[in-house]
Parts: sequence; C-alpha cells; structure tokens
Amino acid sequence: MICPSCNQETEEGKFCTKCGQPLSQQETTPSEPAEPVEAVKLANEPVQAQQTYEAANAQPSQEQAAPTAETAGQTAQQQQPETTPYTMNDLGEAVKKASGGFGRFALNQLKSPGQARSLTEQSWISGAITIVLTALLYTIILYITLNEISSSSPPFVESFLVPFLKFLLFFIISVAVIYGTGKLMGSQDNFFSTTAKTGGYLFPYSVLFLAGYLFAVIGLDFMVYVMLLAMLAPILIIPAYVLMESLPREIDKIYALMVVYLIQLISGYYLLLQTLFFAIFDGVMSSFPFF
Repeated sequence: MICPSCNQETEEGKFCTKCGQPLSQQETTPSEPAEPVEAVKLANEPVQAQQTYEAANAQPSQEQAAPTAETAGQTAQQQQPETTPYTMNDLGEAVKKASGGFGRFALNQLKSPGQARSLTEQSWISGAITIVLTALLYTIILYITLNEISSSSPPFVESFLVPFLKFLLFFIISVAVIYGTGKLMGSQDNFFSTTAKTGGYLFPYSVLFLAGYLFAVIGLDFMVYVMLLAMLAPILIIPAYVLMESLPREIDKIYALMVVYLIQLISGYYLLLQTLFFAIFDGVMSSFPFF
C-alpha cells in the first residue's frame, strides 16, 4: 500500500515503515455515484410532460364526442335522397316522351307494317295506345253516323261510352286469346310483347279504316267494303300474323288458329260487329215513326 504522508510503498499495518506516520484504516470501497438531482429532474420531465399532454387531450376528446354524434346524424340526413313531389312538369315530360315514342312507332308501322313481328315488350305502350285509339276511332265514327241518320240526338252513354267500352273489351280479349294460345303452344312472347305486336299490326288497318270512311263520305260507296275488311283484320288476320311468327316451327299451327278464330269470331260478333252495325240499323229504324 502507499503511505499518504511520504508517498512511499510500505507494508500493511498501523504505521508507515518508512516515515512512521500512522496509516488510515478506513478502506474506501467503491460505491455507486449518487445521481445528481438535476439529472433526476431532467429524466422525469418527459414523463410528466407526456402525462400532462394526455390529460390535456382527454378532456377535448370527451367534449368532441357529443358534437361528433350530432355531426354523424346530420351527415346521414344529408346523404338521404330528398323526395320531390311529382309535379305537372314531370307529367308533361312523361306524356311528351310517350307521344314521341308513339310517333316513331306509327311512322315505322306505316313505312313497313311487316316489322311488327320484331316488336318487343319495350314497345307495349305504343301498342296499347294504338288499341285504345282504334277503339276510339270506331266509337267516334259510330257516334257521327248515328247523329246523321237519327231524327233526334242519341244518348251519349248509349251511343258513345258503351260502344267504346265494348270495342276496348274486344281488343283486350283478343290480346289475351293470342297470348294464352301462344303460351300453350310454346311461344316465348309475354303479354307485353304480344300487346306491342298486336298494336303494330293493327295500326295500318286503323288508318285504312279511317281512309275508307273519308272516301265513303265524299261519295265512294264501295269504300264501305274496305272499312269492313279493316274491321275483320283484328278478328281473323292479326291473330294469324302474331301466332305464325311466335310459335315454334315444329308446332302444328292449324289447330291453334282454329281455336283462336272460334273465340275471335264469337267476341268480334257480339262486341265489334253487332255493336257497330246493329246500332246503325237501330238508328235507321228509329228515324221512321212507325218503327
């Protein structure tokens, strides 16, 4: 060991063997250095800052919880589509669109009547309009004729409304018979496509009926037979057109047409021909006082 007084090496003991000075008996043992206070403070400051930051952010998050729910509700309300009431403008647009489609439909059928075979259910509205207009055309001509030949004005309900409903019922039965027979025989046409095709084939005959009436008015009496032919078309001719095009080739179409013709003749006689010609006959007979 080293003597602290003379700085000479000496043996262990109470006194130095060189200078005789007493040696210190306290052995210094290495100890862990005390951590400075400032270091402790610096080490704790990030933890305290983190805790302070979390505490400061906790309260705004709770305060923002309620507004967030309200905002979500407002957003959901904004995302819901607003339902606008159906106005007259919307009705006018629908009528304009339907009339434009019917105009193209009528022009195409006049140019090429045979194209009615390719009509689909997308044209069923135009076909239905054609059926209604044809029934209305028959009714108007009947009403005008009754007013011309009768000595007194006939009742509106009996001379216009009832015949119109009968004519319309005949066309509805005709479409239903064609559709039902076609389904039984394996046709792929649905009711709407059958309506479109029936209306497509009917339109040229309706124009022919109107033209025959106009020529008959100016003195061409034989045009009455043209009108009769145009009225027989929805009874016998149009069902054959629709069924012959829609039924499969391997199906024997003769029996199908026989069934359709039988039903069409019965309904056509009572609802179409009898209503038209018997009403005119009754009007002629009523003009004579002894009848």
